[in-house]
Amino acid sequence: MISVKEARAIIKEQVSAGNFLQEDRRILDALGYYLATAPLATTDVPGFDQSAMDGYAIRMAERGVALKVTQENYAGVLSPGELSPGEAVRIFTGAPIPYGADTVVVQEKVVRVEDYIRAEDPGLTRGRNIRVKGESIKKGQLLLAKGTRLTAAKIGLLASAGVDLVRVYKKPRVSLIVTGSELQIPGRPLVGSQLYDANSYQLMAALKTDGVDFVFLKRVKDDREAILEALKQALIDADLIILTGGVSVGEYDYVVQVLEQLGVERCFYKICQKPGKPLLFGKTASKFLFGLPGNPAAAFGCYQLYVRQAIRGLCGASDIFEQPPLAHLQEAFEKPAGNTYFLKGYFNNDWVEILKEQQSYKLSSLARANCLIELPSEASVIKKGELVGIHFLSQEYV
Repeated sequence: MISVKEARAIIKEQVSAGNFLQEDRRILDALGYYLATAPLATTDVPGFDQSAMDGYAIRMAERGVALKVTQENYAGVLSPGELSPGEAVRIFTGAPIPYGADTVVVQEKVVRVEDYIRAEDPGLTRGRNIRVKGESIKKGQLLLAKGTRLTAAKIGLLASAGVDLVRVYKKPRVSLIVTGSELQIPGRPLVGSQLYDANSYQLMAALKTDGVDFVFLKRVKDDREAILEALKQALIDADLIILTGGVSVGEYDYVVQVLEQLGVERCFYKICQKPGKPLLFGKTASKFLFGLPGNPAAAFGCYQLYVRQAIRGLCGASDIFEQPPLAHLQEAFEKPAGNTYFLKGYFNNDWVEILKEQQSYKLSSLARANCLIELPSEASVIKKGELVGIHFLSQEYV
C-alpha cells in the first residue's frame, strides 16, 4: 500500500512518458484540446492604423482650426482615403485612419456647423485615439505556448491573428467497464437485491464534462470470463480503461486476477486513503488502466482525484497534480493518523464545511458537495480555521 503522494507521482511519471498522438484541427473544433505546437500570428493586429473612438480624424497641427469634413470612414471601408490640409474625416471605431491624419478627436470634443468642425479638446495630443498597426500583435509573434488548453478566449485570440488550423494532442479513447451482478439500469424494475447502476451514469457524465469524446461503455456481471472478455476488447478499443468494482477482497472480485492473466503491469494497488483505498493503476505498452472501488461516492472521488488528472495528462497537459487551493476548515475534525482523508465538503467564501453522511456509498451528500477536502495522513486533529486543501467538483470553480 502506498501514500497519496506516491500514487500521484507514479501516475504523473507514467502518463508523461506516454505516446501522445497529434492531429490538426480547425480552431472551432479544437475547444478543450491542448496545443502540440505553438501557433504564430499570420498578420499584424490591427492590420492597419485604425480609430479607437467615434470622432474625426485630423492633423494635430490644425487643432482649433475650422476644418471641412470631406468624407466618412467606417469599419470595413475598402480605402482609407487621404486627408488634405484644412480637412477632417468623419470616422468610426475600427475604421482605417486616412493618409495624412495623425490624431482622432472624439465627437464629444468637437463643434460642428454644417460641413465644418473645430476640435475643442485642450488635452488632445498627437496620436490620441489611434490604434497603430501591429499594436496588439505582430506578424510572426508567438500567440500561445505548446501545452496550452484552448478556451473560448484563446480561440478568439487565434482567430484575430488569422490562425484557422492548429496542431493539438488527440484526446484518449476511453473504455468504461462497470462490474456488478447486482446492478440494474435506471428506469427498469428492481428484482430481489438489485441496485440501480449509478457508476455508469456519473462517470459517463464526468468524462463528458472533461471533454472525452469517445467512450465505450460495457456493463458486466461478477463473472470471471465476462470480465476477461470485456477487458480484452477494451485493450483493443481504448487508450484508457476505467473499471468500477471487483478490485476489493471479496470472493467475487475478479478484476485483479484477470488483469494479471492479461499481462497488465500493476503500477500500484491500494492507497493509504479513505475512501477509495482499493484503487488500482496499471499499464500495458501503450494503454493505461484504473480500477475504481464499486461504491459510487468512492468511485467518483477516485475519478476526480486521479483519473481526471491522468486524462488531462494524456490530452497534453503538463500541470497535473498541482497543489490544491486552500480554505479554512469551518469546524474541527479528528481522525486516526496514517490515512489521507478525502471528505465531501462545501466551499463558500474562503471557508469549507465538512458535510454530513460521509459514507462512501451515499450519493446524496456528494450531490450537495462542491469539493473534496484533503486531510493529510500525518494529521490526527485539524483545528477550526486551519487551512486545508480542497479539490473542486463543481465546474464553476474549475
